[in-house]
Amino acid sequence: MKETKFTSSLRWMNSNIRSLRKKGSFKNFSVISAEEASSFIVNSFIKKDFSLGVIDDLTTLLLYEGLLVEKHVKKDFGKLIYSTYESRLKINEGTLSYKVLFHIYRESYKAFISFNIAFIELSKRMRYVLKETKAKTKYVDINDFDKVKDTIFSLFVERNILVVSPHENVIKVQYVRLKDLDKYKDSLAFNLSTLNIDKIIERVDRTSYFEAIDAIKMELITYQFDVALIDNDIYSLPLCPIFSSLNTKVLIVDKRMYSLFDICYGEENNNEEYTLRIEEFEKERRSSENTGRFL
Repeated sequence: MKETKFTSSLRWMNSNIRSLRKKGSFKNFSVISAEEASSFIVNSFIKKDFSLGVIDDLTTLLLYEGLLVEKHVKKDFGKLIYSTYESRLKINEGTLSYKVLFHIYRESYKAFISFNIAFIELSKRMRYVLKETKAKTKYVDINDFDKVKDTIFSLFVERNILVVSPHENVIKVQYVRLKDLDKYKDSLAFNLSTLNIDKIIERVDRTSYFEAIDAIKMELITYQFDVALIDNDIYSLPLCPIFSSLNTKVLIVDKRMYSLFDICYGEENNNEEYTLRIEEFEKERRSSENTGRFL
């Protein structure tokens, strides 16, 4: 059925009512607006150990189930958590131990409650997590991240930025492509370095989570940076203590981090002239490896 102005307005109104209901159920948990978040980030960014997190569905599930296990409501984590983490660790199904997974949960939880500001899903699971959490963190609807990303990016100017991502090549290429363009030169006026932790993990025993974490930490201390921008992964939150010890700021962001560089991830639809799509980039890179010619 063709959408009219009336049905479009009705759909918009219903969407906003649902959003308000969700936010209303979080009124006791310091959930702030996008405007308040922008102001808070600018004022807090002066702290050497400023930290920000964008909490995705998987991390929310880990925190939720971890709290249930810790409070003896559940005996163990669910199969989805085990299988997803085993897949990311690239280990055989059924080989991830409860002890290791519980450790990942505890380190992730400690990082979560230490964030200055966190963008969260306004879900029942997250409501339970916040109810059981005593933290001074400011919380923001995860859907408001796009409204504050320009503010975040503006704070990178004249700083040394380390981007930790499995897609470091596409970020480096996009940075070089954009930084001299009039449209981007002011926002990209920072020094960029990148790190792909997958390459580090490949050099250690994949069955040992702790060995991988130690190897990543040893690599991180060899870099000079003011701010770390990290693709949210199972290793990301447990790494937070190293940034605090280095007196550097850390921003752990889900796939939304790529939009900061006008990079599309997954099925995002962006037709901007200078937008780079990760899938297309990686396909071209792989097809060009044999010829030695790439971009």
